[in-house]
Amino acid sequence: MNMMRSGVLPRGIAGLLVLVMLAGAGCDGCQRPAPPTGQEGALLLGEMIPQTAQVVIFAEELSSLESALNGVMDRAPVVGEALEGVVLDQVWSSVGAGAGLPAVGYLAHGQVVLAGWRQPGVEVEEAGELWGMEARAHEVEGAQRALRLHDGRGVLKGWAVMDARRWAVGWLVDEEAKTRLDEDVLALGERSLEVEGHRRFLTTSQQRPISAMISAGRLAEGLSGKGQAGILAQRMARELGWVHVRAGLDATRRQVELEVGTPGVRGVATSIEDLGEAAGDLPPVGGLVRPGVLGAVRISASPERFAEFVRSSLSADDRQRLDQWIEELNEELRVDVMGNVVGQLTGQALVVIYGLESSFFEQEGIEALARLVRLKSTRDAVLLPIKERRPVEDMLNSLTQVSRGKLQRQVIRHMIQYAWIEDGELKWALILGDDHVLLVDSAVAFDHANRWERSPQTEGGLMEGRGLEGMLAGRSGGGIYVELGALRGIFEEKGPEDLARWLTPFEAVKVRAGVGERVDRAQVVLWLEDAWAGGTPSAAVPSTIADEVPRTAGDQESK
Repeated sequence: MNMMRSGVLPRGIAGLLVLVMLAGAGCDGCQRPAPPTGQEGALLLGEMIPQTAQVVIFAEELSSLESALNGVMDRAPVVGEALEGVVLDQVWSSVGAGAGLPAVGYLAHGQVVLAGWRQPGVEVEEAGELWGMEARAHEVEGAQRALRLHDGRGVLKGWAVMDARRWAVGWLVDEEAKTRLDEDVLALGERSLEVEGHRRFLTTSQQRPISAMISAGRLAEGLSGKGQAGILAQRMARELGWVHVRAGLDATRRQVELEVGTPGVRGVATSIEDLGEAAGDLPPVGGLVRPGVLGAVRISASPERFAEFVRSSLSADDRQRLDQWIEELNEELRVDVMGNVVGQLTGQALVVIYGLESSFFEQEGIEALARLVRLKSTRDAVLLPIKERRPVEDMLNSLTQVSRGKLQRQVIRHMIQYAWIEDGELKWALILGDDHVLLVDSAVAFDHANRWERSPQTEGGLMEGRGLEGMLAGRSGGGIYVELGALRGIFEEKGPEDLARWLTPFEAVKVRAGVGERVDRAQVVLWLEDAWAGGTPSAAVPSTIADEVPRTAGDQESK
């Protein structure tokens, strides 16, 4: 009774009603939580990325992503043309993006999408035009604002959406893009990208401001290829699943450094095998890999496992033909070919490529790549260290006797040269040294190999600053080095020109596999023609890729 008289109870009920009303109104005046930052803030944006994305880039700060995009647009004509007219500053101001906040970029359904966290307290003005296109208001569930961008003919070219904390903009780069991601990007739910695997990769890789996920399987869907080559390419891509990458610049801004992880797909049987370890080291190659070569490949594996891996990659008909050929050779030479050849190899191999045959340009897609991998369209030398010289020499001498004069033998000091000649033309040659075999397939390669054999260099001869010593040193691991500048020149002259344009910003690339004795990791270095302008290099810590025991390669000569 006293409570009723004093008005305490009515005032309490009124206060409670006010609180309930404020809560129901959504607390528009309340301060929203600060947007997440750093690596975790970038990964949380995975909720705005569909599972069907092909390529995803995560940046801890939007400014890092902007610097990378501007650099790529400036250096790669193909990308620059696809995003022609896009002014990134206009993007950020139109959606209230925070330059120091995490952001992502991805490719999905024929659209390039950028998304990120909004800067708290920044007001966004209505835009009637963006990048010279008409910005029309559009209704999207859950969005505070949504725009669709149309060109002068009224054709849809892009879109922008934002809610209270996030933003996203997209460009249609495929005329056939049917899914409008602006209607889905804010509320993907269970259809959003699973980022846990990428989070595990980031915890075990070197700190860098930009990382990426690449769906090898989805990208492989566009691979054109007939027969066994196409089947193998698509199967391997599916087995790789998501490829994880971490990227940044070194202190010189002339090198893009990447750490790559390929963990495969859990629960999916894989044909990617552990090929074992070689029985010896790769000898010093010195001047064999010198300025002017087009590329070099180093392989390290158990000889028996590698031979079986190559055989298993053949079609059933090709395997049968190979087995029959070996059986006939065994009978004709009266030796154990596999025992005398594979059994004498140490498991190390170095392939040095001097140029491309014209047959390479007669193929397209995966067939051209398959011929390149099988060394059917290259001018090359292959260095194979051996355990003992005598068994290999015996087999080659037997082959000389049954070759009907096609295989010719010549002893020069410590080495024996075997040359297969048909109609006066050199088809292939083999140089047998005390501890190695050097196989060449053309007069160009033979000249290089013969010069090295006559005056071998154990030191020097490698291109400076390429870090090839690390790729060639040690017993395990493998690697690839390609002079992209020289390759671009070949493509510009003989085609395909589109591929030449993709190579425009680059001088060279080096891939080193099996880093840290992990078969699922590789390190990649891309050398740029010009220093990367803008932004800051990611190498706050010293570069660990280019400085790891260096060596080099890169010439295209005619036969």
